[in-house]
Amino acid sequence: MIKAEHGPVVMREAMPPLTQLLMDAAALTLRFARVPRATRHEDGLRAETDSDHTVMLTVLACAYAAQHAPHLNLGKIAQYAAVHDLVEAYAGDVLSLGMSADTRHLKEIREHEALKRTCAAQWGLALTEAP
Repeated sequence: MIKAEHGPVVMREAMPPLTQLLMDAAALTLRFARVPRATRHEDGLRAETDSDHTVMLTVLACAYAAQHAPHLNLGKIAQYAAVHDLVEAYAGDVLSLGMSADTRHLKEIREHEALKRTCAAQWGLALTEAP
């Protein structure tokens, strides 16, 4: 059921499949947007979120590539930058700098499980390959 502040409540089952898929993608995106990162904003106090990081990276990656690697496809760069941390919607963010080998391995496992969950929930795909 989709709750609406104003207007009727719509049962998910009554929505066309494409609308359901888009609603699921929106929910995943909002979950991702709320993930706090280990890094801070320039004030040194407020945690950067995954959406802050992703928007900044997308803009910087495209601007950099346009100037320094014009042979690359900016559309693909933007698409990759937009989803490169999407697994963090379920896995969370871990500061990678100075990470031990054991912590890195645990991060890879957690992110692989998050990728499987994302693929299954969003696209009905089963991902079985281990990290």
